[in-house]
Amino acid sequence: MWIADGWKDFELLDCGRGEKLERWGNKLLVRPDPQAIWNTPRTLPGWKHPDGRYQRSKSGGGHWEKGKLPQRWKVRYKELTFQVGPMNFKHTGLFPEQAANWDFAMERIRSAGRPINVLNLFAYTGGATVACAAAGAKVCHVDAAKGMVSWARENAKLSGLEQAPVRWIVDDCAKFVEREIRDATFIRMCVLRLCYSILKKPASDMPMSYYEFTNFQQEIMAAASMEELRACFENFVSLYWLRRQGEKPPRRILTERVSEVVQAHISDIDFSLDDVAAALFISPNYLRQLFKQETGQTFTEFLTAQRMQHAHMLLGNPQTKVCDVAEQAGYADSRYLKNSTI
Repeated sequence: MWIADGWKDFELLDCGRGEKLERWGNKLLVRPDPQAIWNTPRTLPGWKHPDGRYQRSKSGGGHWEKGKLPQRWKVRYKELTFQVGPMNFKHTGLFPEQAANWDFAMERIRSAGRPINVLNLFAYTGGATVACAAAGAKVCHVDAAKGMVSWARENAKLSGLEQAPVRWIVDDCAKFVEREIRDATFIRMCVLRLCYSILKKPASDMPMSYYEFTNFQQEIMAAASMEELRACFENFVSLYWLRRQGEKPPRRILTERVSEVVQAHISDIDFSLDDVAAALFISPNYLRQLFKQETGQTFTEFLTAQRMQHAHMLLGNPQTKVCDVAEQAGYADSRYLKNSTI
């Protein structure tokens, strides 16, 4: 079970008899909770004198007894700032238990090592949107309620993310998704038609093999973002142009790209060809075959050589410990490095 235990401005103080006593910043609220079926003595003074209490109606719905409770006030979660306030149906504009999911999303985005796009549907007041944007993702925020989208934009502004790459969409989520899928398919087909027109040559003059073009087709149709689609098309054009020059793609075109990714993750013990393929928006199988074809060695052989080269460079400093070199070169066991350098 994930627990949202990173809060400073929210606290569940007590619960029972169908209600819960909470602290939101410096405000005490009593709200209904049908799951709190047990009896409690309610010794905390907040039960009798809360800043706001939501009273259920016997006929359905309910209302807030707000007293001097403001319409909105601010709460913080780590580096994020949100507005909360009494709303219909007992809500406050934020679900604090979701902070566990915000933390998970932010960690995955920051450790991805590549641009991340996030689609937040039924996005409400933007808790997840603000969290993902703060972690560096491009976010598409979709909600059918104009007021909720405006509230979410205010939350982004309060968190210093007014200029973050967020698309704010007021739309029915199901219709939005259907339209996006339809539009994305149309764009992919346009790119494929452009590729077909470029390759409109006699079969004997085809600058790339059927296998290569089939792989490009699969990559284009599987592209999950405009960035991936652009990268697929750029790879296609680069390979086509080089082949039209009567050359095979020189090693520097592919190996330089692979080498850049490898060097950036040389100390990662679990780094693999799948990680390179994800960074270059190429399928692992296609990258494996093309890399072998163009370099004459497998990716594993290339990675091992790069690790050894990096280790030899580090060992040039006599004060560097072998165990430290092994760690920086991506070896889990320094004994392997010792045996390899003898």
